[in-house]
Amino acid sequence: MNKFKPQLAFTLIELLIVIAIIGILVGFIIAGLSGSRSAANDAVRKMILI
Repeated sequence: MNKFKPQLAFTLIELLIVIAIIGILVGFIIAGLSGSRSAANDAVRKMILI
């Protein structure tokens, strides 16, 4: 009889999809941080002018 073993490992496709999703999330985080950094710099410049 053929008995199927339970799948214990991830396939290559699943790993690539997870890596792609992590890359997209990291891109969003970096974009958000750079936007907040420029907003903070603008606030500092406004405080200096006042």
